[in-house]
Amino acid sequence: MQLPSLLIPLAAALLGALSCAPHVAAKAQPGVLDLTKEADFNKHVGKDSPALVEFFAPWCGHCKKLAPIYAQLASSFSSSASGSSAAVHIASVDADANRALGARFDIKGYPTLKWFAAGSLAGEEYRGARDLESLRRFVADKIGAKGEKKRQDTRTVAVQLSNGNFDKVVLDQTKHRLCVVAQLDADNALHKTYGQQYGISSYPTILFFPKGSSTPKPYTGARSEEALLNFLNDNCQTFRKAGGLLSEMAGRMPSLDRLAALFFNGAHDDARASVLAETKEYVARMSQSVNATEAKNAAAKYYVRVMDKLLETPEYVEKETKRLEALLAKHAEGVAHLAATKVDELTRKKNVLASFRKMSQEYMERLHEAGKKRHEEL
Repeated sequence: MQLPSLLIPLAAALLGALSCAPHVAAKAQPGVLDLTKEADFNKHVGKDSPALVEFFAPWCGHCKKLAPIYAQLASSFSSSASGSSAAVHIASVDADANRALGARFDIKGYPTLKWFAAGSLAGEEYRGARDLESLRRFVADKIGAKGEKKRQDTRTVAVQLSNGNFDKVVLDQTKHRLCVVAQLDADNALHKTYGQQYGISSYPTILFFPKGSSTPKPYTGARSEEALLNFLNDNCQTFRKAGGLLSEMAGRMPSLDRLAALFFNGAHDDARASVLAETKEYVARMSQSVNATEAKNAAAKYYVRVMDKLLETPEYVEKETKRLEALLAKHAEGVAHLAATKVDELTRKKNVLASFRKMSQEYMERLHEAGKKRHEEL
Protein backbone atom coordinates (compact mmCIF):
# COMPACT_ATOMS: atom_id res chain seq x y z
CA MET A 1 0.00 0.00 0.00
CA GLN A 2 2.35 2.72 -1.27
CA LEU A 3 1.67 6.23 0.07
CA PRO A 4 1.53 8.99 -2.57
CA SER A 5 4.58 11.27 -2.20
CA LEU A 6 2.47 14.37 -1.54
CA LEU A 7 0.75 12.67 1.37
CA ILE A 8 3.88 11.36 3.11
CA PRO A 9 4.43 14.47 5.31
CA LEU A 10 0.79 14.37 6.41
CA ALA A 11 0.92 10.64 6.98
CA ALA A 12 4.11 11.01 9.00
CA ALA A 13 2.47 13.68 11.15
CA LEU A 14 -0.56 11.48 11.74
CA LEU A 15 1.61 8.50 12.67
CA GLY A 16 3.55 10.71 15.05
CA ALA A 17 0.35 11.87 16.67
CA LEU A 18 -0.84 8.31 17.06
CA SER A 19 2.46 6.97 18.35
CA CYS A 20 1.37 7.38 21.95
CA ALA A 21 -1.78 5.31 21.34
CA PRO A 22 -1.77 1.67 22.51
CA HIS A 23 -0.30 -0.63 19.84
CA VAL A 24 -2.74 -3.08 18.25
CA ALA A 25 -1.26 -6.51 18.93
CA ALA A 26 -0.69 -8.64 15.85
CA LYS A 27 -2.31 -12.07 15.74
CA ALA A 28 0.16 -14.91 15.37
CA GLN A 29 0.07 -16.56 11.93
CA PRO A 30 0.34 -20.36 12.16
CA GLY A 31 3.68 -21.57 10.82
CA VAL A 32 5.01 -18.07 10.14
CA LEU A 33 8.24 -17.22 11.97
CA ASP A 34 7.76 -14.04 14.02
CA LEU A 35 10.86 -11.85 13.66
CA THR A 36 9.46 -8.63 15.08
CA LYS A 37 12.11 -8.54 17.83
CA GLU A 38 15.45 -7.28 16.54
CA ALA A 39 17.30 -10.16 18.22
CA ASP A 40 15.11 -12.76 16.50
CA PHE A 41 15.51 -11.04 13.13
CA ASN A 42 19.30 -10.93 13.46
CA LYS A 43 19.38 -14.56 14.56
CA HIS A 44 17.58 -15.91 11.47
CA VAL A 45 18.00 -13.47 8.59
CA GLY A 46 21.30 -13.29 6.74
CA LYS A 47 22.40 -16.62 8.18
CA ASP A 48 22.53 -20.13 6.67
CA SER A 49 18.93 -20.20 5.40
CA PRO A 50 17.20 -17.75 3.04
CA ALA A 51 14.06 -15.97 4.20
CA LEU A 52 10.95 -14.37 2.80
CA VAL A 53 9.91 -11.66 5.25
CA GLU A 54 6.59 -9.84 5.30
CA PHE A 55 6.72 -6.39 6.87
CA PHE A 56 3.16 -5.63 7.97
CA ALA A 57 0.96 -3.60 10.29
CA PRO A 58 -1.93 -5.19 12.25
CA TRP A 59 -4.37 -2.44 11.19
CA CYS A 60 -3.57 -2.75 7.46
CA GLY A 61 -6.47 -4.13 5.40
CA HIS A 62 -4.24 -5.54 2.65
CA CYS A 63 -2.14 -7.28 5.32
CA LYS A 64 -5.25 -8.91 6.78
CA LYS A 65 -6.22 -10.22 3.34
CA LEU A 66 -2.74 -11.63 2.80
CA ALA A 67 -2.53 -13.26 6.26
CA PRO A 68 -4.31 -16.59 5.50
CA ILE A 69 -2.45 -16.93 2.18
CA TYR A 70 0.88 -16.25 3.88
CA ALA A 71 0.09 -18.85 6.56
CA GLN A 72 -0.64 -21.41 3.81
CA LEU A 73 2.64 -20.48 2.15
CA ALA A 74 4.48 -21.15 5.41
CA SER A 75 2.87 -24.60 5.70
CA SER A 76 4.10 -25.45 2.19
CA PHE A 77 7.75 -25.06 3.19
CA SER A 78 9.83 -26.45 6.02
CA SER A 79 9.93 -23.30 8.11
CA SER A 80 9.64 -23.95 11.84
CA ALA A 81 9.39 -22.00 15.05
CA SER A 82 13.00 -22.79 15.93
CA GLY A 83 14.06 -22.02 12.39
CA SER A 84 17.60 -23.30 12.90
CA SER A 85 17.56 -25.97 10.21
CA ALA A 86 14.84 -24.66 7.91
CA ALA A 87 15.57 -24.71 4.17
CA VAL A 88 13.74 -21.38 4.00
CA HIS A 89 12.12 -19.13 6.59
CA ILE A 90 8.65 -17.78 5.86
CA ALA A 91 8.68 -14.96 8.37
CA SER A 92 7.00 -11.72 9.32
CA VAL A 93 7.82 -8.47 11.08
CA ASP A 94 5.23 -6.24 12.72
CA ALA A 95 6.79 -3.04 11.41
CA ASP A 96 4.27 -0.95 13.33
CA ALA A 97 5.55 -2.43 16.60
CA ASN A 98 9.20 -2.29 15.54
CA ARG A 99 9.40 0.84 13.38
CA ALA A 100 13.18 0.94 13.65
CA LEU A 101 13.39 -2.42 11.87
CA GLY A 102 10.99 -1.18 9.21
CA ALA A 103 13.08 1.95 8.69
CA ARG A 104 16.25 -0.15 8.52
CA PHE A 105 14.89 -1.85 5.38
CA ASP A 106 13.23 1.26 3.95
CA ILE A 107 9.65 0.02 4.39
CA LYS A 108 7.26 2.67 3.06
CA GLY A 109 4.02 0.70 2.69
CA TYR A 110 2.26 -2.41 3.99
CA PRO A 111 2.50 -5.21 3.33
CA THR A 112 6.02 -5.26 1.86
CA LEU A 113 7.61 -8.65 1.19
CA LYS A 114 11.39 -8.94 0.92
CA TRP A 115 13.55 -11.91 -0.01
CA PHE A 116 16.81 -12.32 1.88
CA ALA A 117 19.26 -14.78 0.34
CA ALA A 118 21.30 -16.96 2.67
CA GLY A 119 24.14 -14.95 4.16
CA SER A 120 22.76 -11.63 2.92
CA LEU A 121 20.90 -8.71 4.49
CA ALA A 122 20.29 -7.05 1.09
CA GLY A 123 16.53 -7.53 0.85
CA GLU A 124 15.04 -8.00 -2.64
CA GLU A 125 11.49 -6.65 -2.75
CA TYR A 126 8.89 -9.11 -4.07
CA ARG A 127 6.72 -7.37 -6.67
CA GLY A 128 4.70 -10.30 -8.02
CA ALA A 129 1.09 -11.32 -7.50
CA ARG A 130 0.08 -12.15 -3.93
CA ASP A 131 -1.91 -15.29 -4.62
CA LEU A 132 -0.71 -18.55 -3.09
CA GLU A 133 0.57 -20.15 -6.32
CA SER A 134 2.62 -17.10 -7.33
CA LEU A 135 4.22 -16.89 -3.89
CA ARG A 136 4.91 -20.63 -3.81
CA ARG A 137 6.50 -20.47 -7.25
CA PHE A 138 8.67 -17.49 -6.27
CA VAL A 139 10.03 -19.21 -3.16
CA ALA A 140 10.44 -22.58 -4.93
CA ASP A 141 12.39 -20.91 -7.75
CA LYS A 142 14.64 -19.16 -5.25
CA ILE A 143 15.51 -22.30 -3.29
CA GLY A 144 15.33 -24.80 -6.16
CA ALA A 145 12.19 -26.32 -4.60
CA LYS A 146 14.38 -28.27 -2.13
CA GLY A 147 12.49 -27.05 0.91
CA GLU A 148 9.01 -27.40 -0.51
CA LYS A 149 6.88 -29.98 1.22
CA LYS A 150 4.91 -32.45 -0.81
CA ARG A 151 1.55 -30.90 -1.54
CA GLN A 152 -1.39 -31.28 -3.84
CA ASP A 153 -0.80 -28.99 -6.81
CA THR A 154 -3.84 -27.44 -8.48
CA ARG A 155 -2.01 -27.19 -11.80
CA THR A 156 -1.93 -30.02 -14.34
CA VAL A 157 0.89 -32.47 -13.59
CA ALA A 158 2.67 -34.78 -15.99
CA VAL A 159 0.78 -37.92 -16.96
CA GLN A 160 2.67 -40.95 -15.65
CA LEU A 161 3.11 -43.48 -18.43
CA SER A 162 3.47 -47.23 -18.12
CA ASN A 163 3.29 -50.31 -20.32
CA GLY A 164 -0.43 -50.30 -19.58
CA ASN A 165 -1.26 -46.84 -20.97
CA PHE A 166 1.68 -45.81 -23.19
CA ASP A 167 0.09 -46.69 -26.56
CA LYS A 168 -3.29 -45.23 -25.58
CA VAL A 169 -1.82 -41.93 -24.41
CA VAL A 170 1.20 -41.35 -26.66
CA LEU A 171 -0.20 -42.77 -29.89
CA ASP A 172 -3.56 -41.04 -29.54
CA GLN A 173 -3.73 -39.37 -32.95
CA THR A 174 -6.18 -36.67 -31.84
CA LYS A 175 -3.88 -34.83 -29.44
CA HIS A 176 -0.38 -33.44 -29.07
CA ARG A 177 1.01 -35.54 -26.24
CA LEU A 178 3.68 -33.12 -25.07
CA CYS A 179 0.99 -30.48 -24.57
CA VAL A 180 -0.36 -32.71 -21.81
CA VAL A 181 3.23 -33.52 -20.79
CA ALA A 182 3.87 -37.16 -19.91
CA GLN A 183 6.69 -39.04 -18.22
CA LEU A 184 7.97 -42.61 -18.57
CA ASP A 185 10.45 -44.30 -16.26
CA ALA A 186 12.51 -45.82 -19.06
CA ASP A 187 14.81 -47.54 -16.57
CA ASN A 188 11.94 -49.66 -15.28
CA ALA A 189 12.32 -53.27 -16.50
CA LEU A 190 8.72 -53.26 -17.75
CA HIS A 191 9.39 -50.16 -19.91
CA LYS A 192 12.78 -50.96 -21.44
CA THR A 193 11.16 -52.01 -24.74
CA TYR A 194 9.96 -48.41 -25.22
CA GLY A 195 13.48 -47.13 -24.67
CA GLN A 196 14.75 -49.54 -27.30
CA GLN A 197 11.90 -48.76 -29.71
CA TYR A 198 12.54 -45.01 -29.59
CA GLY A 199 16.32 -45.14 -29.32
CA ILE A 200 16.62 -43.73 -25.80
CA SER A 201 20.29 -43.76 -24.88
CA SER A 202 20.46 -41.11 -22.14
CA TYR A 203 18.25 -39.44 -19.56
CA PRO A 204 16.28 -37.31 -19.62
CA THR A 205 15.20 -37.57 -23.26
CA ILE A 206 12.21 -35.52 -24.42
CA LEU A 207 10.24 -36.64 -27.47
CA PHE A 208 7.43 -34.76 -29.17
CA PHE A 209 4.73 -36.84 -30.87
CA PRO A 210 2.97 -34.63 -33.46
CA LYS A 211 -0.72 -35.00 -34.10
CA GLY A 212 -1.38 -37.66 -36.73
CA SER A 213 2.04 -39.27 -36.42
CA SER A 214 3.53 -42.07 -34.34
CA THR A 215 7.05 -40.96 -35.25
CA PRO A 216 8.45 -38.72 -32.49
CA LYS A 217 10.47 -35.56 -32.95
CA PRO A 218 13.39 -35.29 -30.47
CA TYR A 219 13.47 -32.10 -28.43
CA THR A 220 17.02 -30.73 -28.58
CA GLY A 221 16.51 -27.25 -27.17
CA ALA A 222 17.42 -25.79 -23.80
CA ARG A 223 15.88 -27.33 -20.69
CA SER A 224 14.60 -24.02 -19.35
CA GLU A 225 10.92 -23.29 -18.79
CA GLU A 226 11.00 -20.53 -21.40
CA ALA A 227 12.57 -22.74 -24.08
CA LEU A 228 10.17 -25.61 -23.46
CA LEU A 229 7.19 -23.24 -23.53
CA ASN A 230 8.34 -21.73 -26.82
CA PHE A 231 8.67 -25.22 -28.28
CA LEU A 232 5.17 -26.20 -27.14
CA ASN A 233 3.62 -22.95 -28.30
CA ASP A 234 5.22 -23.31 -31.74
CA ASN A 235 4.27 -26.94 -32.19
CA CYS A 236 0.89 -27.04 -30.48
CA GLN A 237 -0.48 -23.58 -31.32
CA THR A 238 -0.83 -22.74 -27.63
CA PHE A 239 -0.16 -19.34 -26.07
CA ARG A 240 1.27 -20.02 -22.62
CA LYS A 241 3.66 -17.85 -20.63
CA ALA A 242 6.07 -18.90 -17.92
CA GLY A 243 3.98 -19.75 -14.87
CA GLY A 244 1.13 -21.20 -16.91
CA LEU A 245 -0.95 -18.13 -17.70
CA LEU A 246 -2.06 -17.30 -21.23
CA SER A 247 -0.27 -14.66 -23.27
CA GLU A 248 -1.90 -11.54 -24.72
CA MET A 249 -2.44 -13.32 -28.05
CA ALA A 250 -4.49 -16.22 -26.71
CA GLY A 251 -7.96 -16.28 -28.25
CA ARG A 252 -7.04 -13.77 -30.94
CA MET A 253 -7.40 -14.41 -34.69
CA PRO A 254 -5.65 -12.08 -37.17
CA SER A 255 -8.48 -12.12 -39.73
CA LEU A 256 -11.07 -11.35 -37.07
CA ASP A 257 -8.81 -8.74 -35.45
CA ARG A 258 -8.90 -6.90 -38.78
CA LEU A 259 -12.70 -7.04 -38.88
CA ALA A 260 -12.91 -5.99 -35.20
CA ALA A 261 -10.81 -2.88 -35.93
CA LEU A 262 -12.92 -2.05 -38.99
CA PHE A 263 -16.12 -2.47 -36.98
CA PHE A 264 -14.96 -0.40 -34.01
CA ASN A 265 -13.73 2.41 -36.25
CA GLY A 266 -16.81 2.40 -38.47
CA ALA A 267 -18.00 5.93 -39.16
CA HIS A 268 -21.71 5.05 -39.00
CA ASP A 269 -24.12 2.21 -38.24
CA ASP A 270 -24.38 1.13 -41.87
CA ALA A 271 -20.62 0.63 -42.05
CA ARG A 272 -20.69 -1.41 -38.86
CA ALA A 273 -23.62 -3.48 -40.05
CA SER A 274 -21.69 -4.31 -43.23
CA VAL A 275 -18.64 -5.42 -41.25
CA LEU A 276 -20.83 -7.47 -38.89
CA ALA A 277 -22.40 -9.27 -41.86
CA GLU A 278 -18.95 -10.00 -43.28
CA THR A 279 -17.77 -11.28 -39.90
CA LYS A 280 -20.73 -13.63 -39.49
CA GLU A 281 -20.18 -14.98 -42.99
CA TYR A 282 -16.48 -15.55 -42.28
CA VAL A 283 -17.19 -17.27 -38.93
CA ALA A 284 -19.77 -19.56 -40.57
CA ARG A 285 -17.26 -20.61 -43.26
CA MET A 286 -14.51 -21.06 -40.70
CA SER A 287 -16.66 -23.41 -38.60
CA GLN A 288 -16.96 -25.74 -41.60
CA SER A 289 -13.20 -25.84 -42.21
CA VAL A 290 -11.27 -29.07 -41.68
CA ASN A 291 -9.02 -27.10 -39.31
CA ALA A 292 -11.93 -25.91 -37.18
CA THR A 293 -11.79 -26.74 -33.49
CA GLU A 294 -14.18 -26.13 -30.60
CA ALA A 295 -11.80 -23.54 -29.15
CA LYS A 296 -11.45 -21.65 -32.45
CA ASN A 297 -15.21 -21.63 -33.02
CA ALA A 298 -15.84 -20.33 -29.50
CA ALA A 299 -13.30 -17.53 -29.96
CA ALA A 300 -14.77 -16.57 -33.35
CA LYS A 301 -18.30 -16.43 -31.94
CA TYR A 302 -17.09 -14.09 -29.19
CA TYR A 303 -15.97 -11.54 -31.81
CA VAL A 304 -19.52 -11.58 -33.17
CA ARG A 305 -21.00 -11.28 -29.68
CA VAL A 306 -18.88 -8.20 -28.95
CA MET A 307 -20.01 -6.56 -32.20
CA ASP A 308 -23.68 -7.24 -31.36
CA LYS A 309 -23.17 -5.78 -27.87
CA LEU A 310 -21.47 -2.66 -29.25
CA LEU A 311 -24.46 -1.94 -31.46
CA GLU A 312 -26.60 -1.94 -28.30
CA THR A 313 -24.10 -0.27 -25.92
CA PRO A 314 -21.26 1.85 -27.38
CA GLU A 315 -19.32 1.67 -24.07
CA TYR A 316 -19.49 -2.12 -23.91
CA VAL A 317 -15.79 -2.81 -24.65
CA GLU A 318 -14.55 -0.39 -22.02
CA LYS A 319 -16.96 -1.59 -19.33
CA GLU A 320 -16.48 -5.29 -20.03
CA THR A 321 -12.69 -4.96 -20.12
CA LYS A 322 -12.72 -3.30 -16.68
CA ARG A 323 -15.01 -6.03 -15.32
CA LEU A 324 -12.79 -8.85 -16.57
CA GLU A 325 -9.61 -7.13 -15.36
CA ALA A 326 -11.15 -6.71 -11.90
CA LEU A 327 -12.06 -10.41 -11.70
CA LEU A 328 -8.59 -11.50 -12.81
CA ALA A 329 -6.93 -9.05 -10.39
CA LYS A 330 -8.92 -10.39 -7.43
CA HIS A 331 -7.86 -13.91 -8.37
CA ALA A 332 -4.19 -12.89 -8.71
CA GLU A 333 -4.28 -11.14 -5.31
CA GLY A 334 -5.90 -14.15 -3.64
CA VAL A 335 -9.06 -12.22 -2.75
CA ALA A 336 -11.14 -14.58 -4.90
CA HIS A 337 -10.43 -18.01 -6.35
CA LEU A 338 -11.16 -18.93 -9.96
CA ALA A 339 -10.68 -22.32 -11.57
CA ALA A 340 -7.80 -22.44 -14.06
CA THR A 341 -10.23 -22.98 -16.93
CA LYS A 342 -12.17 -19.87 -15.88
CA VAL A 343 -8.97 -17.78 -15.73
CA ASP A 344 -8.16 -18.93 -19.28
CA GLU A 345 -11.67 -18.09 -20.48
CA LEU A 346 -11.62 -14.58 -19.01
CA THR A 347 -8.11 -13.95 -20.35
CA ARG A 348 -9.11 -14.96 -23.89
CA LYS A 349 -12.13 -12.67 -23.76
CA LYS A 350 -10.06 -9.76 -22.48
CA ASN A 351 -7.58 -10.33 -25.30
CA VAL A 352 -10.33 -10.28 -27.94
CA LEU A 353 -11.75 -7.06 -26.49
CA ALA A 354 -8.32 -5.47 -26.96
CA SER A 355 -8.72 -5.83 -30.74
CA PHE A 356 -11.69 -3.44 -30.61
CA ARG A 357 -9.80 -0.14 -30.35
CA LYS A 358 -9.36 3.17 -32.11
CA MET A 359 -6.92 3.13 -35.03
CA SER A 360 -5.21 5.84 -37.06
CA GLN A 361 -6.58 6.70 -40.50
CA GLU A 362 -3.39 5.38 -42.11
CA TYR A 363 -3.74 2.04 -40.33
CA MET A 364 -7.41 1.77 -41.30
CA GLU A 365 -6.51 2.34 -44.95
CA ARG A 366 -4.02 -0.51 -44.76
CA LEU A 367 -6.70 -2.75 -43.27
CA HIS A 368 -9.07 -1.90 -46.11
CA GLU A 369 -6.37 -2.72 -48.65
CA ALA A 370 -5.62 -6.02 -46.92
CA GLY A 371 -9.34 -6.83 -47.04
CA LYS A 372 -9.53 -6.11 -50.77
CA LYS A 373 -6.54 -8.36 -51.50
CA ARG A 374 -8.07 -11.12 -49.42
CA HIS A 375 -11.35 -10.95 -51.36
CA GLU A 376 -9.45 -11.00 -54.66
CA GLU A 377 -7.57 -14.12 -53.57
CA LEU A 378 -10.82 -15.81 -52.61
